[in-house]
Amino acid sequence: MEYYQIILKKIKIKNFRCFEEVETDIESSLTTFIGSNSVGKSTMMEALLKLLSKNQVDRVIEKSDFFLRNKTMEQVKCSIEVLFEIPNLNVMHDDYPVQTYFKNGKAYIRARLDAALHSWGIISGVNYLDEEGNVVFFDIEGNLIRSDSLEGIELDRDGTVLRRLVEIIYIPAHRNSIKEIIFNEGTLLYEILQFTHKFPRDEIAFSEAAVNLNKQLLSSRFASDIQKKIDIKWSDLNPDPTIKRAMLTFTGINYESILKQTHISFYGGNSGLEKSISSLGDGLQSLFYITLVQVLLELMDEKRSYFGDSEFYFQGHMLIALEEPENHISPQILGKLITGFTTISKSSNVQIIMSTHSTSILKRINPNSIRLFRKSVPIKQISSWKEDEQDSKFLSGAIHNNPELYYSNLVILVEGESEEVILPHILKEAKLECDNYGISIVALGGAHYHHMWRLLNDLCIPYITLLDLDLEREGGGWGKIEKILSNLKQSNPVIKKHIDLTYYYGGRPSTDKGLTEMKSWPVNDKLVLQKWIRLLESYGVFFSYPLDFDLLMLESFSQEYKSTALNVPISSPLSAVRNVLGLNENESPISYSSNLVELMPWYAYLFLRSVGKPTRHRLALEKLIINERWYENIPAPLKRLGKKIKTILPE
Repeated sequence: MEYYQIILKKIKIKNFRCFEEVETDIESSLTTFIGSNSVGKSTMMEALLKLLSKNQVDRVIEKSDFFLRNKTMEQVKCSIEVLFEIPNLNVMHDDYPVQTYFKNGKAYIRARLDAALHSWGIISGVNYLDEEGNVVFFDIEGNLIRSDSLEGIELDRDGTVLRRLVEIIYIPAHRNSIKEIIFNEGTLLYEILQFTHKFPRDEIAFSEAAVNLNKQLLSSRFASDIQKKIDIKWSDLNPDPTIKRAMLTFTGINYESILKQTHISFYGGNSGLEKSISSLGDGLQSLFYITLVQVLLELMDEKRSYFGDSEFYFQGHMLIALEEPENHISPQILGKLITGFTTISKSSNVQIIMSTHSTSILKRINPNSIRLFRKSVPIKQISSWKEDEQDSKFLSGAIHNNPELYYSNLVILVEGESEEVILPHILKEAKLECDNYGISIVALGGAHYHHMWRLLNDLCIPYITLLDLDLEREGGGWGKIEKILSNLKQSNPVIKKHIDLTYYYGGRPSTDKGLTEMKSWPVNDKLVLQKWIRLLESYGVFFSYPLDFDLLMLESFSQEYKSTALNVPISSPLSAVRNVLGLNENESPISYSSNLVELMPWYAYLFLRSVGKPTRHRLALEKLIINERWYENIPAPLKRLGKKIKTILPE
């Protein structure tokens, strides 16, 4: 019989716990749920257990599972729906169980757990659905039954057939490794040792060895004396001849009883002494738990290969729900762990759904696998740039360098490290501590801001952008504003139409042509330039004006910055400004005030030398914060940025 792959494609939930209605796509190998606490990551995994767990206790629907807000008793219904794809089943196949519909060369299994809460109790069941959502019926063998032929047929009403095809292993955030290495039904050790049955000759050998071991131990002096006393006392008291003898047994005498006494111990080191798992720390216990999961997966894959494809129906597809693998584990070991699970997920019959708060993990996975959970918004994934190679390359790097942005209430996109050093302190003075409000400051080099806009729009994460205006530099000034407007129109659908921008054109025609010619507008038209700057601020784009963040801070706190220098600059203001702006020897600045021109030698000395901009800002900051009222002199654009942040963040 042929082997058919099966893949979980989608989960859809209604009125289950914290979700009124939500759905998300699932990747074919690894899917990663991220988000702050109490946003539904665990709920999504536990919803899968309600439908797919082999443990009946996991599948019980309770009153606490219903989303009850603003609902009458007649309206209290919940559902958990899954959609599986069978990509290589290109025709409806009579021998394959539970194909609910066929579309575009692929077969699908659509199943939904429905539950209703009544005053007298809860009723629940699993329905199989076709593409339009109509219920279709299967018997417990997975055969399709016509709706007019249901009488006398034992129908699958609880998802039994689906659970034969799909098995779920749930690895909770708090892992009880001690429980899992005991041979009890449902534990990892129990599941692993079931695979020993594939070698019957070994079963016989084990039993024979156990019988011989018991005989040898019973023949020893201490055991034989005890056995004699048991025989005498039991024969005096026992009235039942069918259990004439009670034998002292040191190990099982048949294969099953041997397995029940199996346990795992740890050895190593110079002493060679045995250690139990309870003597290990939380981190090592957690690692061993995951080790057992990996062993079980390998055995299941080997069993399917060993027995042949017919075993698919009994082992089928493995779904691993892994919560917070980072718990109790150091980042170095965590990297090996994630690599191992990523390798496992590439198996054709394994999918992994993982939840995490760890930025270390986010740096190690494909950003496409991420599903972002946030309160009161749909689950988000990165989508708009998947087909854009330039976007994909840049954003993959940006995400790996700044994984904390996923957990942010607001992202501030900045040019470089200078802003990363100073802005947190400015925001703190404005009562906007980054940690308290979930603000991330992400440096991106200026030219790539529009890539980040697309990413953050995808994820519904609010953002503000702080860029250098670079007035009179190549590509700066009006040219930069023109480019920003073009990108802003693509990412912000509510930007005003040109007809509304007449005020900002300073008497020029307010047409598309007017915008394309913007880069040639005179740089010394400060009144019109300021109008555009303030307009863009209303859309969350701020400028360090007229040049960059470094000059902006130097202008406001010149004494503090100058005091960080060991010497004084020797270049002339005109020579320095030409060097800073990239002007020719016969050119002079026309948009900079005389005060700013006088500062240019200091700008070049402080920020264009080997000390480095971040270090210079840190040195100046030490002197700034001595003055408790230093915030009063913060540049106006940065004060306005602080006010804008307060309008975006939740109260």
